[in-house]
Amino acid sequence: MLESPVDPKVMRSSVAPDRNPSPHSDKIAISRLTHTYLGDVLDHAILLTTSLTTMSASASSMISLVFSSMSFAQNETLKQLSFVTILFLPLTFLSGYFGMNFEEFPAIKHSDMFFWSLAAPITIVVALGLGRKAIYNRIWRGVWKRRLQAGGDRNLRRGDGG
Repeated sequence: MLESPVDPKVMRSSVAPDRNPSPHSDKIAISRLTHTYLGDVLDHAILLTTSLTTMSASASSMISLVFSSMSFAQNETLKQLSFVTILFLPLTFLSGYFGMNFEEFPAIKHSDMFFWSLAAPITIVVALGLGRKAIYNRIWRGVWKRRLQAGGDRNLRRGDGG
């Protein structure tokens, strides 16, 4: 509820109808006090409208942020799923190849070691190929961490030695 900056008694007397209206008068006479009061009401209405527009934009931004966070989480899940799929792709290919019905295939007649001697290196190569960026970043992060710690120890020794 808005508080009126004008005393209600003064307001009633300022908007009282004219006792002698002219018959040809199209305009309404508004006193200075009423004009000031209505200007304040207009300012309050504009302020409320602006505040509602700002709140609406803020709510829209928050909704976008929530959807963006959900999308990020889903992308991370799909990234992990893709990694696992690509990791097992060579094994799937080799299983399909060795699962075919050949008349003569002496390499797998007596042992499964031939399959594993091919599957293990191929899987390791694919895993290292896919994870090369993560491996590189982890190695360099460790190197820089050790360098910073060693540099920090040197600076501490210099400060203590004066």
